[in-house]
Amino acid sequence: MSETWELIRNITQVVGIIFIPILAWVLHTIIGHGKKLILLEERVSDTLNRRLIDLESKLNIFDDKMDSITVNLATSTHTIEQLEHKLDSILSILSKHSKGE
Repeated sequence: MSETWELIRNITQVVGIIFIPILAWVLHTIIGHGKKLILLEERVSDTLNRRLIDLESKLNIFDDKMDSITVNLATSTHTIEQLEHKLDSILSILSKHSKGE
């Protein structure tokens, strides 16, 4: 019976001698890769944030230009209406003068 326990003890020591360093290496590798993944995620997040900020800035510029175009269009429409009114007045005056001759 003691020989069986001795054999089990020897087998567990051999397995421990082989398994413990392998387990330590695997855990060390996993932790190292985890750190690299965290750094990569931070870089990707920073890059995405910069791109979103740039895109937001471009959209704000585009929105400002659209507002400017809308204001200019409204001003132009008002100016065209004023010119049409003046042209109608001139045409009516010319019409009266040509009938009076």
